[in-house]
Amino acid sequence: MTKNKPMRNIWQEKKIAPLEYCSLNRAASLLGCEVEDFFHWYMIGAIDFAIDVGSVATCNVYFKSHSDISSLIENDRWQYHVDTSISMFSLMDGEVDDYKKTVSGYTWRAIDTKIFGIWKVRQLFRTDIKDNPADIYSFHAIQKKDIDIKIIDAEVKDTIKVTNGSLLLIREDIEKIHMHSESGLSLPSYITGDIHLPKEGETIKSNFSPTQTDVIYTLLQILYGKDVSRLSRDSIYDLITQDCAKKGITPPSFTAKSLENWIKKVSGKL
Repeated sequence: MTKNKPMRNIWQEKKIAPLEYCSLNRAASLLGCEVEDFFHWYMIGAIDFAIDVGSVATCNVYFKSHSDISSLIENDRWQYHVDTSISMFSLMDGEVDDYKKTVSGYTWRAIDTKIFGIWKVRQLFRTDIKDNPADIYSFHAIQKKDIDIKIIDAEVKDTIKVTNGSLLLIREDIEKIHMHSESGLSLPSYITGDIHLPKEGETIKSNFSPTQTDVIYTLLQILYGKDVSRLSRDSIYDLITQDCAKKGITPPSFTAKSLENWIKKVSGKL
């Protein structure tokens, strides 16, 4: 590349129309790197992996918007204003719940919907799925950045088993890797400090699927009554540890904060 000649993008170099997504093998061929490199960049937070989710039922899909769309929700027309690109959803017989104003706009969730197409694998703390398939229940949508209604998160009813063979790389990350390979600069990551690790309190959300959390909460209700959610987190924690001691059982390793997060998740407050 000469001094005055602008950098060509990868699609111009390869003389093909842009691919919105492709397999890791195809991406490695395009970029002239090894598949192993993608797992390294993924683990340091520099890129995302995506999969084709097929068509799956969800328990919750969370949305946010800068503008008030309450009138569209009342008329049941709001979903037609969502630019879903290749991450698609269908309201079907689902319904909207918990519409509220926030500091930055409005948020709500859609219950009992379906998602299909290509979605990013959502993991607050990266899981090494190169050699170990992972059961994932939470996904991020691939959307344009300059749109009003954004999909924050989609939680499927049954986990999807993600393997290295099902992983995809999306256009945005392919172009980012190519640009940094040309410039020689590091990709923004946890290492460079340009991308921040999730907050400690958020890690509980990625450890259990909605069904698993429901089971935990149901067991707490069986043990301590239907109004268990009204007890303080410390009270429930003390009850569990005391009952374990009475029966000679070693208490499980968890914190009162973890317990609080599980209960909030069941009630839709987390």
